[in-house]
Amino acid sequence: MDTATINWMTGVYQFGQLNVTGNHLLDDNGFYAIYAARWNSNVEKYDILDLLYIGQAFGQSLRTRISQDHDSAYDCIEKIMKNDPDVVPVFKVGTITQYSLSRITQEFIDDIESCLIFRNQPKCNTQNMIAYNGRVIGVTNEGDYPMLKQYLQCGEYNI
Repeated sequence: MDTATINWMTGVYQFGQLNVTGNHLLDDNGFYAIYAARWNSNVEKYDILDLLYIGQAFGQSLRTRISQDHDSAYDCIEKIMKNDPDVVPVFKVGTITQYSLSRITQEFIDDIESCLIFRNQPKCNTQNMIAYNGRVIGVTNEGDYPMLKQYLQCGEYNI
């Protein structure tokens, strides 16, 4: 079984922060999770309400990938936001810190993303919601990963 560990950064970004320079995490490859959130002025941070979308960037930066149009997914997110004007989309990013392969490939990243989607069931993803068709894989989430399961296993030996 191939394995990967993703370290999710602390805090969240608003979409308006994609163009702000200086955050090198957004200039790397990795994964992102989009959430519905509401600002909590009592603690000066966003309260995460729901997991909306999981995506990945390989061969391009997270900054570039997140800002690209995602058609039906972003339409779904926009529809959810219209239902409550106090709710806004925010996102978190994560990078692979450990992996069992000799090198990271697009296929490996695709399988990790598919497993994340299949096991966590974000509201606005459309692919990989019903079945997982990749390699046997184990994914561990570390850091700050609200609404994501800590350990996921997908493939022939699903548990």
